[in-house]
Amino acid sequence: MKKLTILLALICTSLISAQSTEMVVIQEAEQVSPWNFGLKAGINLANLSGSYLDLDYVKESNGFVGFHGGAWANYALSNKSSVQFELLGSLQGGDIQYELSYAGQAIKPTGKVRMPYILIPIMYQYNPMEKLHLEVGPQLNYLPKINLKTYIDGERINDETVENLVNNRLKNARSIDVGLNIGAGYEFIQDWSFYTRYTHGLLTVDDRDENQRDLKNRVLAFGVSYKF
Repeated sequence: MKKLTILLALICTSLISAQSTEMVVIQEAEQVSPWNFGLKAGINLANLSGSYLDLDYVKESNGFVGFHGGAWANYALSNKSSVQFELLGSLQGGDIQYELSYAGQAIKPTGKVRMPYILIPIMYQYNPMEKLHLEVGPQLNYLPKINLKTYIDGERINDETVENLVNNRLKNARSIDVGLNIGAGYEFIQDWSFYTRYTHGLLTVDDRDENQRDLKNRVLAFGVSYKF
């Protein structure tokens, strides 16, 4: 009887210990979330490119340095891959140089096109090695308004007629744009990463005549990301 009591006690102790261990494992598993959140910000090397530049009155298009920033949420699919959702504000556009005629004189104004987009990228990220990720994915852009200013030799033009000669050539900017992103990032210290990303716009920003006004966004971005 005494031996049976000892045996039952050992069995109960083992069951309780195993159950406790199992509960700890379950609790630890429940505490590990596949979601990570953070912020990011950086600069844009932006430009507008397309067949619009082939028109006689367009001389060339130059880029400018803009900026971007916003928040992201990353969902881990495995130890090597994840999907990242982002909501960003981004200043894009370019400087378009024209050769026009006004009041019998040739003028060469520059139209500074500034496009403050709201960006929604969805990126698939793959980690080929620790701390390094490669990414690719689509992006939806929303443009609330377009800002156009005209300059000659670096000075702002106050003549409304001259300014309209430039602005009318890009006044009906498309509010929705779609782009394709490709990029990479590296975690240089814990929770802090440096990244670069190229965005190739797929739609013309001017929705009037794509054969003559085929200007698309081209953006190379650099920045720093922080994980909470």
